[in-house]
Amino acid sequence: LVREVGQGGLGHVWLAEDAQLDGEAVACKVLKRELSEDARAIADLKREVLLTRRLRHDHILAVHTFWDANGHRFITMDYIDGVDLAAALYARERPFDVREVLPWARQLAEALDYAHARGVLHRDVKPANVLIDRDSQVRLTDFGIARAANDVRGRQGGEQPCGTVMYMSPEQLLGERAGPRSDQYSLAATVYELLNGAPPFHKGPLLP
Repeated sequence: LVREVGQGGLGHVWLAEDAQLDGEAVACKVLKRELSEDARAIADLKREVLLTRRLRHDHILAVHTFWDANGHRFITMDYIDGVDLAAALYARERPFDVREVLPWARQLAEALDYAHARGVLHRDVKPANVLIDRDSQVRLTDFGIARAANDVRGRQGGEQPCGTVMYMSPEQLLGERAGPRSDQYSLAATVYELLNGAPPFHKGPLLP
């Protein structure tokens, strides 16, 4: 491990060096304790990793594998030297210009089309799940993995998992089956926020 680079619903993300590959940079997402000690959660996450690591696309963050070492469970992925779009939007303190957003929207739409053609849904498209590198190229992260974590938290808390409400499609909010159009709705909500500073139906700005 080199340094911590972020954290989210699943746990902490670290920049690491692969000792078996001459120190190649990789990202390690170390699971929170409540996830790493839940047998069903581990089974769900392994299944999602097996599913999503088949996705190889320029605008989808590549997942390598699931690890269990010395009681620590973590997922390894490509390391991107950049930030997520939620952090980028907050740091600039104003919405992006449409000329900046259009290429990202196209890249993300292509990534979703690619995944949908292979029977894979994301279910949690939002700015925080989109990484942007120093060349202004974006990559979609957490295909299905965040959903598996939400399912665990819902079971442990006695509530139905709800995902990220501000970006969820109407059918998801109604508890109906998600499909490709659900991801497309969430992508549209993401683009809306990048251009306006807040997602649809949100009262008041999210920017400082």
